[in-house]
Amino acid sequence: MSSTVAPRNRRVLFQVRNRRGLGHLMRVQNIATALRDRSPQLDLHFHAALPPTDELWDPTLFVTDDTVIGWPERARTCDPDVVVYDTVLPEANARLVSDRAKYVFVMRRMLEDRGAELFDDPFLERFEIVIVPHTETEFGQQIPNRLAGRTHFVGTIARQPHPASAATMRARFGLGDAEMLLTSTVGGGGFQRQADRFFEAVLHTGRAVAAALPNVRHVVVLGPNYHNTSMAADLAEVPGTIVVGNEPRMVDLLAASTLVVAEGGYNTVNEVRLGAVPAVFVPSDRGLDDQIERVRRLEQLGAAAVWLPDGAPATLATTVIDLLGNEQRRREMRSNHRMAPVELGNERAAELIAAVAA
Repeated sequence: MSSTVAPRNRRVLFQVRNRRGLGHLMRVQNIATALRDRSPQLDLHFHAALPPTDELWDPTLFVTDDTVIGWPERARTCDPDVVVYDTVLPEANARLVSDRAKYVFVMRRMLEDRGAELFDDPFLERFEIVIVPHTETEFGQQIPNRLAGRTHFVGTIARQPHPASAATMRARFGLGDAEMLLTSTVGGGGFQRQADRFFEAVLHTGRAVAAALPNVRHVVVLGPNYHNTSMAADLAEVPGTIVVGNEPRMVDLLAASTLVVAEGGYNTVNEVRLGAVPAVFVPSDRGLDDQIERVRRLEQLGAAAVWLPDGAPATLATTVIDLLGNEQRRREMRSNHRMAPVELGNERAAELIAAVAA
């Protein structure tokens, strides 16, 4: 008696880079959420460098990580129809999962020299499509002719704040009607030197704010990869300050804030934009992207201030106190955000990947 094996659903395997920051992790999850909603018949798999923090990862998305199984073995056993890489390629000997698999590359804007290095990589010829999570204007770099026909500028890939975010977050942190909410976040917190420098400035600022404006509640989000317990303890001693390790609904916390102090990572900046939140950005140096360039655009728009981390902490404190005390200026910053609305690309990215998997 013969039997037939039912054909399996098309399988998509995402590689997730999450060693220090959250940008790759959240971008992949945002795409996957839209892809699952659009094409529920697809079998989605994920492989991370480290186990994602439980609060930040959708438990219905099956993920393995390098602490349990290496990428080459995971890719071999998964046998995907489509492989999705985000911004950074694996080592040369681990890129080609199989000859039959199709490849998709999500290419965030990078520093010019790193972008040029990437464009010279011969493996780019294997990609069916390149998804750019920016508008073409925001990306601002020339795509090589050999990639132009396969490149799609989809816009920002990010979560949107919930309409009730302000009320939810104010209740969660116990804010009274007259209290303002100041939120400080470093993102993932895994770039230790930069994070320490950021929180040193935030500590100084928090003390100054507590002395000048007792009606401000200051929520400091350390990030899941920040482990300086001494700094966390110092921050928690400042009156009016609440220190949390991570915030699963960061986009809602940002949207509920009177003012945000943050580094200039892709996720944070775009979630600030989506919430039209006044912000003071403290960009730091990275190996792949230019945080200063990213936040200067919002400064030029009149939607944010920028404080460079080599400045005196007292000047950051002055800027924050001035903005907290100037409702008209904050209103103008919110209005300026809305003059340059975010073009969301989650659904378009999902549509493109689904077409490759078809």
